[in-house]
Amino acid sequence: MIWRRSSSSPRSSGPRGLDGLVKVLREQHEPGRSVTDVILRNTLGYQFRKDARMEVVRSCEAFIRMYRPHEVREYAVLFRALHKIVPARNLQELGEQLAKVEDRLFGAVGFEKTAEHVVEIESTSAVAIWPSSLQIRLPV
Repeated sequence: MIWRRSSSSPRSSGPRGLDGLVKVLREQHEPGRSVTDVILRNTLGYQFRKDARMEVVRSCEAFIRMYRPHEVREYAVLFRALHKIVPARNLQELGEQLAKVEDRLFGAVGFEKTAEHVVEIESTSAVAIWPSSLQIRLPV
């Protein structure tokens, strides 16, 4: 199986010919988690702690710089290759496994409602972090 649940990431050896890419993507996940931890540590509900606002902004900027090329590599290269080299039955099985993870993580609310909640937080915090709007907007 291409995916292992231990880290929600592809295994260290990737699909044929993509081992190097998979290794880089996996290595990028840890710094991404570290930056996310800084953001979570310095936010309370919908608001930033005032004394940590700039640290949150810098962390969001760092996450965005890391995430943009990471996302492109995953979607444009890795995920497209999976459809070419992994049997449809295995992809369906992977989709079912990921749906179970989504249910566990987001519960009855589901991913879509959670995504809507993120947009709501963005609109009240002046920081846009959702992939379709990866940018920092500081209030005037």
